[in-house]
Amino acid sequence: MKKIITGIIILLISLPMILTFLLTVFTYYKYPQLLPSQLTFEYWNNFFFKNPLMIRSVLNSLFLGLMNGTSSTIVGFMAGRALSKQKENRHTRTMLLYSLPLFIPATALFIGVHLIMLRLSFTNTYLGVVLAHMVLSVPYSTNIGISFFKGIPSEMEQVARTIGCRDFNLFKKVILPLITPGLLFSGSICFLLSFSDYFAAALIGGGKVITLSALLYPYINNADYGNSATLGIVFVSINIGVFFITERITKRLTKVNTYLFE
Repeated sequence: MKKIITGIIILLISLPMILTFLLTVFTYYKYPQLLPSQLTFEYWNNFFFKNPLMIRSVLNSLFLGLMNGTSSTIVGFMAGRALSKQKENRHTRTMLLYSLPLFIPATALFIGVHLIMLRLSFTNTYLGVVLAHMVLSVPYSTNIGISFFKGIPSEMEQVARTIGCRDFNLFKKVILPLITPGLLFSGSICFLLSFSDYFAAALIGGGKVITLSALLYPYINNADYGNSATLGIVFVSINIGVFFITERITKRLTKVNTYLFE
């Protein structure tokens, strides 16, 4: 029974992906037709060669995701290191404070962020979009950082100091190897938050910073099945690729044998 249920779940997940892929290589599809017809590679040709906005949007999304993943992870883990040393009651109040952006509706939040970006002249820039994404990403990264830093026994640091280990070597030889899986996990989560975002990139980017999500929305809205399916396949493939790479690197670093993609 467990195998049957697992098979049904896999089938339900796979069918939409299969249909989406078929829409990228067939030109005609209309309900109640079960499968698309008229084979074509025009949509992929359009993606790679004819429409420069498509490749540009993917590169922009990758760049913003990498910048946000790196910046949010650095800021979040620095905050996590400090908060992990606080007392539990004070730490809880602080955690609620920096998590407030997660409780505010995205529309209201990013309209306020947009007003700040206008005053700072950061609108229509990559920096402005990255800073907007960090508003939501840093709380996740901080919570991950707190969890990993709390998992490091204080005695371990004390022993390292008693044998003459200075701050830089303490971080390099003791702390960094222990938090590396957390850094990778935080970076991937923050990358995907930025990569999947539409509203903040469209509002702060002002049409000059074109992301994959921003380009995908008009195609879906106009029922352009072929181009939207092509961009959707690229979108999902990159997301899965990020998780796959993170899992493999983490597995190699930690020597753990039970991971998602096994």
